[in-house]
Amino acid sequence: MPAAFPLVMLEFGGIRAYFLDVNDTAISKYVRSAENDFRWIDAGLEAGLLDLDIIEGRADLGVDYPGEDDKRRVCNGIRSHRAARNEDGTLRHELLTALRSYSQTRIANLLSDNHLYTGEILYADASRVVQEVEPDVLVIHDSSNWNTNPRVGQCYCVGYDDGVVAIAAKPE
Repeated sequence: MPAAFPLVMLEFGGIRAYFLDVNDTAISKYVRSAENDFRWIDAGLEAGLLDLDIIEGRADLGVDYPGEDDKRRVCNGIRSHRAARNEDGTLRHELLTALRSYSQTRIANLLSDNHLYTGEILYADASRVVQEVEPDVLVIHDSSNWNTNPRVGQCYCVGYDDGVVAIAAKPE
């Protein structure tokens, strides 16, 4: 266990017990990425028991991953949960289900200005669009202020300039 994972101590009478912090447990659940692990993380986030900032900080600094695939699963899980989180703390479960169906992909980091994202739309709802911009590389757009509703299965070019989006269907 990495030293960055502090144990939580609880005393019960004369007995001292040490437990792994729930945020650290979430990292191991992201690595395994089984359906019951996702249910555990989803419930912990919605109940306010888990903190994505703590999880991400420890995942970035305190974990020596055995393989790149393990690190990719943790990063994807954190990015998926950030994108799926509503302001009231609930999660967009339909978006999470869609993202989890692409388990071998990598979810790219934050979108940036002055860049054009071109590719097929894999998922779209009122506030999020998932686009495959390279083979096995996804980006998640915040589409809540878009004036266009892209259709799943079609290719689009999405560009940002000083935070303003421009969207065009890509000719086939």
